Amino acid sequence: MSERERVIELPVKVGQKVYYTFDGFIEPCTIEIIFLDNYTDQDGNCSCMAKIHFDREDCPYESTEIYLTDIGKTVFLTKEAAEKALKGGVA
Repeated sequence: MSERERVIELPVKVGQKVYYTFDGFIEPCTIEIIFLDNYTDQDGNCSCMAKIHFDREDCPYESTEIYLTDIGKTVFLTKEAAEKALKGGVA
């Protein structure tokens, strides 16, 4: 298969709810946009990026970008996995 014919299987889709963890808190977010390009994450891994929108009434337009390699580290597909990670467990 040539590079132009490659299929990328993404771990999330636009509109999906995810759980972003930081500073000991869990923020429910929605995947807003997925960027497909050659990005390098903080660990030097090739990754795609996504923009997540925070589902909060107090800041309805707040969003940030994440690397898809953050999934399972700081971004989780379920609230239970995010809670487990914050407690020091493996998600």
